[in-house]
Amino acid sequence: MSTGSSVAWRISVGTVTCSFDKFAVVNAMWKAGASAVTIQGQRVVSTTGIKCVGNTVVLHGVPYAPPYEITAIGDLDALQESLDSSEYVDGY
Repeated sequence: MSTGSSVAWRISVGTVTCSFDKFAVVNAMWKAGASAVTIQGQRVVSTTGIKCVGNTVVLHGVPYAPPYEITAIGDLDALQESLDSSEYVDGY
């Protein structure tokens, strides 16, 4: 079990809902040294597929509708800095 501070990033209905925006946020969190990342409460690991089907995202075979909440556990300052400085996240 991972412990520490967490930061959540919410992607609303009005924004792009393809898997690339979720990848951008998740990758920025991993880059910042997150010890754990979840999307809609589902743990994301290196083999997790984030699949876009219409405006829903399928994780571990379960479809989720927006808004999406991506949460990471790690150093709050590093996580926020990584999200703020990512050109990929900035595009969404």
